[in-house]
Amino acid sequence: MKLTNLLLGVTPAIFLPLLSSFAGQFSDSSSEFSASSERLPVQELPFKVSASIRGGYDSNPTTASGVTFRDPSTGSVIFEDKEQGSFFTGANVDFSKSFGSPRTNFELGLGAGITYYFDLPDDDVDYTLDLRTSFSHAVTPRLSLSGNFNIGYQIEPDYTNTEVVTRPGRNGQYLFGNAGLSAAYQWTTRFSTVTSYRVSGVLYELSAVGQVDDRIDQTFGQAFRFLVRPTTTLVAEYRYGMVSYESDSERDYTSHYILGGVDHSFSPRLSSSLRAGVQIVDGASNASSEPYAEASLNYLYGPSSNLKVFANYGFDSSSRATESSSNTSLRTGFTITHGISAKLSANVGGYYSHRDESSSMGASTTENLLNATAGLTYNISRNWFTSLQYSYSTLDSGSELRDYDRHLTFLSVGTSF
Repeated sequence: MKLTNLLLGVTPAIFLPLLSSFAGQFSDSSSEFSASSERLPVQELPFKVSASIRGGYDSNPTTASGVTFRDPSTGSVIFEDKEQGSFFTGANVDFSKSFGSPRTNFELGLGAGITYYFDLPDDDVDYTLDLRTSFSHAVTPRLSLSGNFNIGYQIEPDYTNTEVVTRPGRNGQYLFGNAGLSAAYQWTTRFSTVTSYRVSGVLYELSAVGQVDDRIDQTFGQAFRFLVRPTTTLVAEYRYGMVSYESDSERDYTSHYILGGVDHSFSPRLSSSLRAGVQIVDGASNASSEPYAEASLNYLYGPSSNLKVFANYGFDSSSRATESSSNTSLRTGFTITHGISAKLSANVGGYYSHRDESSSMGASTTENLLNATAGLTYNISRNWFTSLQYSYSTLDSGSELRDYDRHLTFLSVGTSF
């Protein structure tokens, strides 16, 4: 498939530098060991590990609508999309490592998890797997390179990932990935450019979902940055995007983004970014100009407390079951992590998306998705913690068969070292 082939093609470009650095690091550490073995800190692992087990209750793990259709003459059930709550248990493990030099930095992570539902007759086991890499390298004092590669396998929708927008609710296991490369060059003390390429994709196991949503998104970008003040940078940016659907090439389209914006640091702890402009869409069934905007804010307001906010508005490439002449969405969300004490912290998050779709035949639909989370984490000791988490999600799409409500509560115990 195009998605798999593209991800495999991008992988070597990301991993070859990693492998070379691993090999060099292994060679250097072997030499140090043979010369002076006591220099190796045997009490510490060369990577970070975290593992946890959890258990809880899910009011609607299949995100069923709860709708029942009956024969009006007999009253017998024709179709029932029944909600069925279930207790569940699961486990997760994650490995991560950072390494490099003053000029080069690498990050590598690998995670896996499993969840078992006690009360579901079918599909009672979920699996997750994710691989994360990133690097940055200062080629010269003026030129720097950076990149990332992330690929995952899961069943839950990812509300915070703005690069791989997935369908609301649980629609079977799916593979997703994104990768990017960028080169930044400092032409003068005030003027710099950033050239970038990003690719993302999603591939569902269920063919009925995949025929609509399997796709690849590619974006080429060129940004021009001008430092007007030590804390303020003005940005002019052009992007060229291509979206290719796996099962229906007639829905493929390209986009031209013409954007202006600003990056501003209010203080060493508070920074923001804004881009706004126009997105010109060109496809077999879509030819339109839509406003486009994206914004983010990061605020580190305490030693263990931070706030992150993001928002995005533009043409929507996901969940287009029909040919549409306009399909725009607003996505916004926030996360707050607050340190209550040295051992106790709280987290709150929210995500909201609003999508409007209108067809060339005059039909229109509106979709609203809300997800809210809250939790407490207590550090039992330096390496052990326990956490209580709650989340609520609801979808209002105008279609009874798609709408759902879901409550999820769980308690977990874990370790990290």
